[in-house]
Amino acid sequence: MSQDIVNALKPPVDRAFGLLDRFVEVCPDEIWAETSGGWPVWQQIYHALTAVDFFITLPGQTPPPPLADAEVCGLKKPAAAVVPRAAV
Repeated sequence: MSQDIVNALKPPVDRAFGLLDRFVEVCPDEIWAETSGGWPVWQQIYHALTAVDFFITLPGQTPPPPLADAEVCGLKKPAAAVVPRAAV
């Protein structure tokens, strides 16, 4: 039963990560650090990635180490510095 759920969710999760990954690859540097909608573009992308990591990390697994503090990841405060695309 649980494998059925995994199999059903794998394609949309792969697609979402693929779209985010592609955006990170092609986003021009001048836009990466630009504020749009109240938050820097990089911070919005990083928020999306950390949210997905939070929801798909299994019990006992460790998510990747954060590149910013929880308030930055959660869009509760703007970051003091830009996280480079390569790190994201």
